[in-house]
Amino acid sequence: MTHPNWRNFWSVLVAGLLLFRSPCGLAEEHTVTCDPDDPDLCSKPMKKGEPAPFDGQLLSTELSISLGQKAASFEARLKIELKSARGEMQLRIDFEKYRLKVYQEASEKQVKLLTLRLKEATQQVWYEHPAFIISCTIVVTVLIFVATAYLIQAVQDDDI
Repeated sequence: MTHPNWRNFWSVLVAGLLLFRSPCGLAEEHTVTCDPDDPDLCSKPMKKGEPAPFDGQLLSTELSISLGQKAASFEARLKIELKSARGEMQLRIDFEKYRLKVYQEASEKQVKLLTLRLKEATQQVWYEHPAFIISCTIVVTVLIFVATAYLIQAVQDDDI
């Protein structure tokens, strides 16, 4: 009895007995309910003490088989939908991993570029280097003194 159809048959039979139980035992005595489309699909309430050990519903063979087949098809559909949902979620996970990888690579490139720009911005250019400024200042000062000396000498030579 480990075959899936038998397992489904018995699980549906037990589920049917539990689901179709009347609350508080107030069901009508021996009222048979049938499917209007198929009169072979019937169920009948049972009371404790009748040939069953508990209250519930007695299902016809056709109704039991129908419910068992529905349960089997439900399990197959559930497996298919679960496999599909897992595949979809795996695709989403793969897409997010790829998106984050691309974002990380772009961020790393941006950090490298900004680091390079910061390095270039903080680097002193050659004409701002202290050695260049000092040497230019000395040369210009010497030239001014020399030019002033020549100018004073030229003015003194013209006055004589």
